[in-house]
Amino acid sequence: MQHADLAVQYLADLVSDKGKPDKERRLAAQELLDRAFGRSVDRSVHINLDDQKSAPASTLSLPEMRIKAAAILERVAGGDAVDGEYQELPERDITTGCGEV
Repeated sequence: MQHADLAVQYLADLVSDKGKPDKERRLAAQELLDRAFGRSVDRSVHINLDDQKSAPASTLSLPEMRIKAAAILERVAGGDAVDGEYQELPERDITTGCGEV
């Protein structure tokens, strides 16, 4: 533990040292925060809705895409992924992949 304490103190000193470059101070601060609170977790799920059995995803309505995505998640994750919280993203033009619909 002695070395861990020294390492944490070194990083804390680096964060406080205004003579050091901002980039070094920011990286040291990030390292301290990651160790103290844990790294953030990316909970994004990307699903390819195109398969060879049905119409291309580009021809589906948004409700049809949601139903198809939920069915894929249900099959792959056994429902666990569907029951959690989710964030609805702004609708985008599926033909170009950008901008709001």
